[in-house]
Amino acid sequence: MRNFRNILQFATRDIRRYVDIAVLGAASQLAIILTFIGSGPSFDRSKLPPSAFLILFSLITLWPFLVRGRAWRLVSAYDAIRLAKGVTLTTLGFIAVYVTSYFNIHFLQWILFNSLFSLVGLCGVRIARRLVFERKNRKANVTGRRTLILGTGVPACSLAARFTREPALGIRLVGFITDDSKSIGSKIEGVNVLGGIENFEQILTDNQVQELVISQKFPDGARLRDLLQKAHRLGIRPKIMAHLNFGETGHAGVETLREINLSDLLLRPRVDVDLKPTYRLVQGQTVLVTGAGGSIGQELVRQLVRMNPRQILLLDQAEYNLYAIDSEIKEMGLSSQVIPILSDLREVTLLQQLFNLYRPNLVFHAAAYKHVHLVEANANASILNNITSTKNLLDACIKYQVENFVMISSDKAVNPQGIMGATKRACEMLVSHAGEVENRNYCSVRFGNVIGSSGSFIPLLKKQIHNGGPVTITHPDMERYFMLIPEAVSLVLKTASMSQPGDINILKMGEPIKILDVVKSLMTLMGKKQDEVPLIFTGMRPGEKMKEELYLSRNEIQTTHPDIVVLPKGAQLPGIHNSFGESVLTIERIIDLARSGSKDASSLLHQLVESQDQSSLQLSKGDSRGNTKTPQLVA
Repeated sequence: MRNFRNILQFATRDIRRYVDIAVLGAASQLAIILTFIGSGPSFDRSKLPPSAFLILFSLITLWPFLVRGRAWRLVSAYDAIRLAKGVTLTTLGFIAVYVTSYFNIHFLQWILFNSLFSLVGLCGVRIARRLVFERKNRKANVTGRRTLILGTGVPACSLAARFTREPALGIRLVGFITDDSKSIGSKIEGVNVLGGIENFEQILTDNQVQELVISQKFPDGARLRDLLQKAHRLGIRPKIMAHLNFGETGHAGVETLREINLSDLLLRPRVDVDLKPTYRLVQGQTVLVTGAGGSIGQELVRQLVRMNPRQILLLDQAEYNLYAIDSEIKEMGLSSQVIPILSDLREVTLLQQLFNLYRPNLVFHAAAYKHVHLVEANANASILNNITSTKNLLDACIKYQVENFVMISSDKAVNPQGIMGATKRACEMLVSHAGEVENRNYCSVRFGNVIGSSGSFIPLLKKQIHNGGPVTITHPDMERYFMLIPEAVSLVLKTASMSQPGDINILKMGEPIKILDVVKSLMTLMGKKQDEVPLIFTGMRPGEKMKEELYLSRNEIQTTHPDIVVLPKGAQLPGIHNSFGESVLTIERIIDLARSGSKDASSLLHQLVESQDQSSLQLSKGDSRGNTKTPQLVA
């Protein structure tokens, strides 16, 4: 029984080959007839090879192109090109026979006719099969969910082809909508382009659309937010093609669709970052990433591992986070490049042993306490973790002559109101001082909130909205900068290849966004109306600011990348060496006070930051005397 089934399957599968043989035979005979008609009484059949030879020769030369093609119901222009190549090969073979054995005008005419009829016939039967298949599927899709595709580009075409060919998906494609006026009125996969985005709601209503798929990118999130709100008013929850994230590509299909998320709505115009200089810096080197288990640290590792380093040292004090990123990289087949290190940067001896053993060439320092209210409630512990760790790491880098060091800073380091921002500012001072004194490319990178980080408030807001509220917001006018993690990390990596000793690099993050607007966008995403979820304004907590700042003096210098500016800490700010030298001594005093549990550590830290920033402001204004006096600190 099994053998009979196998024979039946083989015979069924070979029906296409029988059709091809019939097509080639018919093409050969039709070519003979037309050659006879064209030649008249002078035609001599003996001047042509036997018909069996002609058909067999065509079949042999075309066979590889016939058996390797895709299923006829999925035939495309690609298959037509393949068949054209096969027919061309067959034609060249016949011409060789013509030159060597049958050198006459009748055979040459036959060759031309046969080539034309063979190509038309072989393509024709395949196209006919596809048309029958698609017609059958359209009838089957009549009961599917009425779906509209926004966009008419290549992704939309691929998606439409999948929808029309797979009735099991349960999708009935009713049309397309586009912002390309030239496409309106045309057809894609036999389905109409119904109109422009300006008639978005009317088109959805008139065509009783139940599903909306977005297949095109928008320059920013504002237009997408508007379309999403309009769709929600009609009870439609749009989906977006998953590969629209950061230019990644994938096969069009229902498995590539995903829900729209907050990153899509807050997306700034795409930032293109040329990382070739960084690739050359990282390739073949040993790279240390501290805080490798955190959100920024993990993305740093993901991008660095693609740059072919000799090895990456993943350092973190959180066991599970370190395990997670180590496992992820090893699943990529790169276990030989990854060395997980469970350690604490405050342990000087362990840190020195690490540097002595692995001798890193580049260091990316992303380890820090960053939750503002927790840091504020545990000031001394945070001072020891953030500042002591950075100082110990810099000491090790200097001792073992590490050439490149990049520290992840924060917008909270500008005019800090709390301990978290003050510790980050102090760390910036340490990095700039080390870079200037050692004349090595030690720099800091300052940016705002990143969506999806472990310290993000987004999950809390989503939970509150899901539970029906109340949603707690500190103030209706509170603003924050936002950036996507991959984008921020790409810019961080860019700074590694372009910074000078002591620089503070600042990432341009576009315009700040009100937290209230973020909440409203989340409500829209979750299908909630704004009047359904109550809002409570709680007031600002200790250490918080109404608006975050990225710039200290507004005299920062533009770099070669449009989204990175720099606050230099070298020759462009005369006299800064002495100021930083005094600051380093004060930082050591702050660390001692924090170890002893003294509350004076926090007050001295704030005095240090305020005096240093005042000094930097005065110097950046260009004091002609070049002898700006640093304010005295009270310990």
